[in-house]
Amino acid sequence: MSSLDVPYAQRRELLDGLALSGAHWQTPPWFPGAGDDALRTGREQGLPGVVAKRLDSGYEPGRRSRRWLSIDAS
Repeated sequence: MSSLDVPYAQRRELLDGLALSGAHWQTPPWFPGAGDDALRTGREQGLPGVVAKRLDSGYEPGRRSRRWLSIDAS
């Protein structure tokens, strides 16, 4: 079964259910509906920005969807 056309919120539920973690990688957290809080936290942690994704967006392999916005933290 492919999850390409499954909305982002449902894909995250599937991904979180896998409980993936390792010594050199992790599944980053997500913050539904808390864009201002996520951006502020990113700034506090010295991150370059955050990516905002529409919860109903599908996955488009090999490219950033127009429904995903990169927001600069500076």
